[in-house]
Amino acid sequence: MGGIYSLLTASIAIVVLALSATVLIKLLDGSILTDGMLQTDASGTSYDPERVLALIGTLLAAVYYFFYALQKGVEGNQMPEFPEHLVPFIGGTNLLFLTGKYGRLAGIIK
Repeated sequence: MGGIYSLLTASIAIVVLALSATVLIKLLDGSILTDGMLQTDASGTSYDPERVLALIGTLLAAVYYFFYALQKGVEGNQMPEFPEHLVPFIGGTNLLFLTGKYGRLAGIIK
């Protein structure tokens, strides 16, 4: 049973790494377009602060959890539980993003 578990774990790791490498390569060679990702409209004259906030908040949460998991370590072949205090942070940044998006669509925010 241990051999099958090790093989399955290695196979999943290889698939995840291959997928990550493919996305990274496509981002770097321009196949995945990132132009205008943070902009309000197609003209590219301004940036949405809520989009910037959502991107930065997500990246900060990911980096925090990465270092949290390194510090906590793997217990019983499971990743550490997601920190409870990080949930309101992610929820808050997403709430601000959605509020800004709604405000722009409704014409409240210019």
